[in-house]
Amino acid sequence: MGSVWQHIHERLGTWKDGGLVSLEAFMAGRISYLEFAWRDAALWKGVSRERLERIVSEIPLRPGARETVEALRREGYRLALLSSGLDVLADRVAASLGFELCIANRLGFRDGVLDGRVTIQVTWAGKPRHVANICRALGVDPWEVAAIGDSMGDALVFPAVGLGIAFNAPPEVEARADYAVRNNDLRAVLSLLSPRSRTSGRFKQYQEEFHGERLAVQV
Repeated sequence: MGSVWQHIHERLGTWKDGGLVSLEAFMAGRISYLEFAWRDAALWKGVSRERLERIVSEIPLRPGARETVEALRREGYRLALLSSGLDVLADRVAASLGFELCIANRLGFRDGVLDGRVTIQVTWAGKPRHVANICRALGVDPWEVAAIGDSMGDALVFPAVGLGIAFNAPPEVEARADYAVRNNDLRAVLSLLSPRSRTSGRFKQYQEEFHGERLAVQV
C-alpha cells in the first residue's frame, strides 16, 4: 500500500482503472497534482463517511509510533503532522497520538456522504511552504525543527529545517537528509532527537544497535 489514496482506491475497487491511471498521468507530467486529486475524489463520490472511516481504520500505526511520540512529548517537543495525504487518516492519527497541529488535504462531505470534492492544502511538492506557519503556531524557529519522513515531498522540507531524518525512505530521499534511518520500529529515531544528540552536531556516519537490529544513520 503506497498511500492512503491507494488504500482507499483498492478497497473501493477504483485503483486499477482510476487511481493508478491518474497517478501515472501525474508522475509523467500530463496532469497537475490538483487534477490528480480531483479525479480521485470524484471517483469516491457517494461513499458514506462511515464506510470511508472504516476503510481508513484498517491502516495500522507504524510499530513504535505511539511510544516515539510519547517520548518526544516528555522531552518537551511540540509535534505537528504535515501530510499530502487525506484528513480522514491524518486527523485520526494526530488525535490518537496527541499531535498539536495537523495539516492535510480535506475531502468534502455533504450529509455524511462524500460529495466528490477535495480541498488541497498540501500538494505533492508543497510541504515547505507550511514550515513557517507551523513554526509560528508552535512558537519555534525553523532551525529548532526536526522533520521525519519517507517521501520526496518530505525531502523538500529537510533543507528548510534544522534536522532532516529520512525513515525507511528511497535513496533519492535519503540523499537529501541529514540522517537516513532504516528500521522497522520508529523508536529508532529517538537517539537522534535526545538532548545529547541535539548538542553534538551533525555526523558523517553514526551506528548503534536497536533491539537487535542495526540502525544505520548517514549524511
